Amino acid sequence: MSPGFLQLLFLGFCLIGLTFLVRFLMGPFSPEILEQMRRHPFIHGVGACLSIFFLLVVFMFLNPASWPPDWWERRAQRQKVLERVESIGGWIALQRDCDALLAQYRDGGFLWFRGSTNALPSSLAALRPVIILLVSPPARLNSKGIQEAAIVRIQLFGAHSTGARSTPYFGLEIVAGPGNMAYVPRLSDGGAPGNSYSGYRKVTERIFEIY
Repeated sequence: MSPGFLQLLFLGFCLIGLTFLVRFLMGPFSPEILEQMRRHPFIHGVGACLSIFFLLVVFMFLNPASWPPDWWERRAQRQKVLERVESIGGWIALQRDCDALLAQYRDGGFLWFRGSTNALPSSLAALRPVIILLVSPPARLNSKGIQEAAIVRIQLFGAHSTGARSTPYFGLEIVAGPGNMAYVPRLSDGGAPGNSYSGYRKVTERIFEIY
């Protein structure tokens, strides 16, 4: 279908929705309309759906930052990340290069950001990251007698915007090298939308999505 036809179809749905919305608002004051609604429930059921559609369009027009919702955008982000991971040989290849990054910077942290001149392992570069941070704790046991895990945190999406909708944060955390296999991501302590994350999902035994 052509864009022009879709625009006309969208406009038509909005107008029909507005018409039914006015009709429903007038119904309590018009016995004739109430009788027609009783006699034609299917048509008015469709009209109710179009009325809701019209109200959603108005809401999104008045609140442009509300669309698309984070959960919808996160689906697209996850799909893009999966495609990039598959292009480098899967999660195993990503884990291997994160372990190699830890071996290279075992004595200190590593920070890479878009525009940095530091070289990245091929699989990490192919992910098109925004920021990569390696947190490498000292090679000692914590108070519970467990070696703390080294973490590679990769931000892939996310940008804060003042006065407009922020792009939701989406990234990965990879447990690199030996460490506490009971590790789970520590969620952001507040922070601006687009720069913080409040949820996680386990992908493999040592890789997590953070969002």
